[in-house]
Amino acid sequence: MQLSKPSLVTYQVLVHDGASVSAVTYQTTKGEVSIDAPPIPFEVTVQMEKGDTVKLVAEGNPKTGNIVLTYQVQEVNTSDATVLSSSLSRVWIMKDGTCQ
Repeated sequence: MQLSKPSLVTYQVLVHDGASVSAVTYQTTKGEVSIDAPPIPFEVTVQMEKGDTVKLVAEGNPKTGNIVLTYQVQEVNTSDATVLSSSLSRVWIMKDGTCQ
């Protein structure tokens, strides 16, 4: 997803039923940030600019549970920091590797 306006982006990674995550990578205005052995649940909010790309990747094993990747984009008015719009995207990675 490429941003059409300056935005606050909140990245989240959760696990359920024995799943594990060994690394998380997310995009910022200055580039990718990778964290090995992140604390779970993982959450970070970053300010991004128009034209930046939203990206969230988790490495791990869903085992018999699932890994949940979420990002929320809040487009903001740069003059007074009011939220103009908000969208949420969430993906569940299941034990057989499928995404929902």
